[in-house]
Amino acid sequence: MTSRIKLPFKLGDSKKITEIDINEPLKKDDFSLSEIVRYGFPYRPTTLAYDPVQKVLAIGTKNGIIKIYGGAFVECSLEHPSEIEIVQLVFRINEGALISACRDNYIHLWNLRQKKPVIASSLRFVKEKISRCFLPLAFNSKWLMVGTYCGNVYVVNLDTFTLSSYKIMWNNAIGMGKSSHPGVVVDLCQNPDDPTRLYIGFSTHLSSPNSVPVGHVICWNLQQKTSESVYSLSQGLTSLSWHYEGRQFMCSHCDGSLSVWNLRANDKPVSVNYPHTRICKDESSKFGPVSKVIWSAVKSSGDSFVIFSGGMPQQTDHQQSSSKPSSYFLTILRGQSTNVLHMDNSIIDFHVITPSPHIADVPDALAVVVLLENDLVVIDLKTENYPLFESLHTLDLHESPITYCDYITEPNTNFYQNLLRLQAKQTTKRTYSQLENPISGGRSGSTIFGYNELIITGHADGSIKFWDASGCNLVFLYKLRTNRLFDRIQVNTPTPSQPTNTNSSKEINSNIKFDTKSTRTNSNTNDEQLQQILLSDDNPFSIYSIKMCCDGKYLIAAGRGGHVTLFKFTGSELDKADEGLGDLACLEVPIFHRNLSSNHDDMNSTTNSSILNDLQAIAIKQNLEKKELKSLLRAKRGYRRMAGYQPELVCLLSWLPTDKVPLLTDISINSKYGLLIFGLENGLVVIDFLSQFILMNMATADLYGTMDPFQRATSSPKRRGTSNESNNDDSNTFSYEYQPSSPPTNTSNLTEKRTHAQSIDTNSAVYKPLVIDLPRSSSTSSLDNIITNESVCAIQFSESFPYKNDFTISPSVWLGTSTGSVIVINLNIIFEPRNISVVPSGTVFRLTGRILHISFLDHKGAIIPTPSEKWEAKKTKTNRLIDGTQDLNSSSIVLPTGNSVLTATTSIPSNNIQYAVFCSSKEARVISLPSQVSISKQKIYDSLGSSASNIMRAAVVKIAGAACLTCYLAAGRIHVYSLPSLRELFTTTLDPVIDSWRSMIGLSFTFTNRGHGLFMCSPTEIQKITISSDVKEQINEMLCELYSPAILMPEAPKQNFFAKLFASNAIIDSDQLFGEAAGKAPAGVIQREHVNPNINQLRGNTDSAASTIHDTRMKLLERGQKLNEVELASKQMADRAEEFSSLTNKVMLKQKEKAEWSWPFTSKK
Repeated sequence: MTSRIKLPFKLGDSKKITEIDINEPLKKDDFSLSEIVRYGFPYRPTTLAYDPVQKVLAIGTKNGIIKIYGGAFVECSLEHPSEIEIVQLVFRINEGALISACRDNYIHLWNLRQKKPVIASSLRFVKEKISRCFLPLAFNSKWLMVGTYCGNVYVVNLDTFTLSSYKIMWNNAIGMGKSSHPGVVVDLCQNPDDPTRLYIGFSTHLSSPNSVPVGHVICWNLQQKTSESVYSLSQGLTSLSWHYEGRQFMCSHCDGSLSVWNLRANDKPVSVNYPHTRICKDESSKFGPVSKVIWSAVKSSGDSFVIFSGGMPQQTDHQQSSSKPSSYFLTILRGQSTNVLHMDNSIIDFHVITPSPHIADVPDALAVVVLLENDLVVIDLKTENYPLFESLHTLDLHESPITYCDYITEPNTNFYQNLLRLQAKQTTKRTYSQLENPISGGRSGSTIFGYNELIITGHADGSIKFWDASGCNLVFLYKLRTNRLFDRIQVNTPTPSQPTNTNSSKEINSNIKFDTKSTRTNSNTNDEQLQQILLSDDNPFSIYSIKMCCDGKYLIAAGRGGHVTLFKFTGSELDKADEGLGDLACLEVPIFHRNLSSNHDDMNSTTNSSILNDLQAIAIKQNLEKKELKSLLRAKRGYRRMAGYQPELVCLLSWLPTDKVPLLTDISINSKYGLLIFGLENGLVVIDFLSQFILMNMATADLYGTMDPFQRATSSPKRRGTSNESNNDDSNTFSYEYQPSSPPTNTSNLTEKRTHAQSIDTNSAVYKPLVIDLPRSSSTSSLDNIITNESVCAIQFSESFPYKNDFTISPSVWLGTSTGSVIVINLNIIFEPRNISVVPSGTVFRLTGRILHISFLDHKGAIIPTPSEKWEAKKTKTNRLIDGTQDLNSSSIVLPTGNSVLTATTSIPSNNIQYAVFCSSKEARVISLPSQVSISKQKIYDSLGSSASNIMRAAVVKIAGAACLTCYLAAGRIHVYSLPSLRELFTTTLDPVIDSWRSMIGLSFTFTNRGHGLFMCSPTEIQKITISSDVKEQINEMLCELYSPAILMPEAPKQNFFAKLFASNAIIDSDQLFGEAAGKAPAGVIQREHVNPNINQLRGNTDSAASTIHDTRMKLLERGQKLNEVELASKQMADRAEEFSSLTNKVMLKQKEKAEWSWPFTSKK
């Protein structure tokens, strides 16, 4: 559609309004929310399952997520209707179905035969809690046996998803001679030689954890419905495993022992063994529990294979800090050899892979899949030394906790190809198994977007990783380690002889205690800590923000330790002359504009403020003369040159000893101007990285000049306009300590001196209580305007109109602050000789809330890109001059001169008009430049539409060939608005799996072109979505297939003739035993849920009810506005018709008065 916008350009005293038509082709049908893929390892796993025929693996988590892995590019994520822990997963082998038993006592049957698996059936146990499930393949995978915490066993028909009348009560199983409760059902299994015998394992360590655990194993005859044998275990029971011959079974216990029992002897075990007794020096030492054991065999040699987790000796208190818990170890016993494998994380579950799914067949162990707390390991059991299988999926995304992520579609071709070349060089060279990976099922989808995608992640250990996200699988490309450029500064603790400074020293040291461990995210930590990992990370190397310029040629990374590093991409190859060590340039940036606290307890302490002010200025000067400025890190003198990004400059922030670490709120780089800008919590720093010179170091309040709209909480009641000449002289004296030894000619020297003087004077309250400049009026409104901190949270370079009604385009920087102000900084640049001055223009825009995003549009509504250099594969050395300056093309910039200001009567071509798009946490606004008139404004409302919501992320992106504003709200909603009219196009709700992760999603949400989006859905996973209807139509072709009907089930082994002859029981008919012929199922045990085939669509429609109501409300408001506009237009038309009628009457009368002309409507006589 075409939106007609009136732009009130006022030229001098003229009131003429120029109308410009801008085509806005976007409409609501162009948008639709859809999830594409979820990258990473599932967070907080609980169980795994494996289909040996289809060769796919499933992992369940505590948050109700199921992750299914197959071959390369085959992975799928499933979500339960509610956030609930998954107790167990069971495959219906070779039938394309998966069963999930959850902690809320629901059992769901998932249909995996379609590209988007859905829940086909569900039921819930009403009175009992589910503890264990078992699906016998001997019964055609139709009858699911469910054990409960009460000790009972029920049977569920998976074809009809109904409860069978067959049940095993705990008192009948344990026998009438024992009155004590056996405990929880911890394991269920069949005798490989006789499927009519079901063995039920009970244990009391789950129901009574404080008492001595006691276990029982019951042999239950399914046909006779009686208990034949009871095996009593004095140390509890954790798992049960059969020998393939069916004559013996092995039990794992809570005391770290393994016991072997004969089938016919139930009074005592054949053997009780503590496998790790030999490595324990103390004979009286206790052992950790063995959580699971599997008894397998080697088909070729007949050797037994015993694999179990845990059972290691428990360490004493002084040994626990240096040793790992028992759950970190996996033990493999093969014949007489013992191999103990030390894992990086705690073992959650493991499964031994055999070629045949039938329990009666001879097991020939191929591999063991070990599910760790933060990883998945597949070990080859056929090869010597047990090598690992190479993972076909990216599971190390969270190798170090993710602290920042960015998403780029259609990256520069040269940049992308160089990253592909670097991939082979940085791939770890490790010896993997040469056998076929046992997890290789399914069929991958096709990557049909036709363009490349990159994901950039910053981590807590200071590393930056580049990933190829063009398909359903994440591929590692390149890793940049920023922590190698720094050394820690050791902080000396105060001696006992200085009691006066003990408290202050402790306070200082408390700000710099960081953890140096760079391990994967520990799932044992609190969720509150994990959801704040993007904000409250304690590692000084932790990456806070990453920005790139020139299509990735320049990269800057900001760390938590107060450092910003500039890198330049040199390509995938290095010349021999460039190899070796390189010098690292470092620039120290002193920060004097301290971050004022919002604590107003000492607001009335104004006595002797002028005396304290003088003492503070003297103290600051003394600290500078003694160089008593602290930093957390120290830059190394040199670095090793490697292919990829090379460090060009390190900027280290330093601050006074009594201040805290300065918080970097935003960073930006411009390669065309050679400038770096750091936004701080209460200031701004501008650096010329070509000359390595600080151009501006100023508090945010001083950027306003005389246009400051706030009352400031300052350190001195004489902050504004009271700096004397002596203070200026002092600042000039020590300001050169932080400048280059031979700085180039620069017109900003006066500005620099003034900046130092203002920053020192502003922050002269380092050693005094906080004093507020209160106005004479004591009204409440005046107190509300008092601002303590104002951070620079959005930085945007532009070649635009910095002054009102001045049609001279000049380079400028637009700053967005936390108080809703947009401040324009003018850049006066002379390239030869290089001379830059940074001057606030005095132009200030005011919005409500925190500024999140600033963009610019041209007169047609297209996005104006940030000015930067163009990517050049090989840049000649003549582009950089001898003095270190850069030969930039100045002809593309129209620099303002003394006579360049246009007069009010200058003609205005329409192509000189620009639109500035501002988006804050409460509203969005479009400003016409250079008239600086607001042409559209939009309040962003939450799902209820009652009040303005808090916007977390905003970006101006290009979707379907047109620009639009995308916003993510704290309530979990996505809003899209057209530009420049800010007409609402699309609203939807993004429901996270866990509500407590909404803040983490908001901090990591990223919008990009073509309607793609990305956010961290958990501390270890990244979710990729789209809001474009065109992309949604192509997603179905990208999805993988998890089930292949062409694969046939292996035949079951044939029973021996003599075994059939002497068998105690004939083969049973499971349908007759468990089906309707057995009787009516007990009532009140389960509750069946009828699931519609389109259940996901129905649930989505139900969840979007609030969105529909909101859309209806907005349409009503829009209709009301249109009716008002129609009414006004009708009134204007009526007035114009009346004027036209009056004018017509006058013309007619005038014509009649002319006698020499005959009236045309009368006949001539």
